[in-house]
Amino acid sequence: MKKKRIGIWEIKRALTKRNSGYHKTHPEICCKGYKKTVWVDANINILTGYLSSILNKTKNKILTTTHYERNCIYDELTAIQKAKRDNVTSLKKCHDFFVAEKMPKHYGLNETCIIYRKISNDLVLQINQMWWNFIKNYSKRDQASFSYVLYKYNIKPQDISIPNARKDCKNFYFFNHMKKNTIDP
Repeated sequence: MKKKRIGIWEIKRALTKRNSGYHKTHPEICCKGYKKTVWVDANINILTGYLSSILNKTKNKILTTTHYERNCIYDELTAIQKAKRDNVTSLKKCHDFFVAEKMPKHYGLNETCIIYRKISNDLVLQINQMWWNFIKNYSKRDQASFSYVLYKYNIKPQDISIPNARKDCKNFYFFNHMKKNTIDP
């Protein structure tokens, strides 16, 4: 790890290199001693103080970006399958479970590339635990289950959404982490 801080952000080393889903859903373990955390996927650079200003004003216990393209978890499963980002068996298992649970189509969808959480909050901890169970037991793709978890807690994705960062080139820079980009702020 090259830097310990970038601006106001403290950079933390991952507990393991292989399972980002665990880190994403267990900030209370990965960031002990903190009351609030911000997860930022590795393919995002924060260019301005915009995100910080939003987070400093929010009363929400959890925030994440709205999805840049879709608003339906079923469409997300299809997109994951088309992109070959998970196996068909896992995705069918998710789909069948959501149908059995009467998960509504077009309920809303978040892109969980940036997630702010008050990790001392019981509801946030419950959401994280249910979400991790889906990642572990259904699909490794975290967006394949996040809307369902919100649905079970009667939370609409748009109620915890900030504008999509992928389309905001002024405040964020996205790069394809499948390619060898070298961006070092």
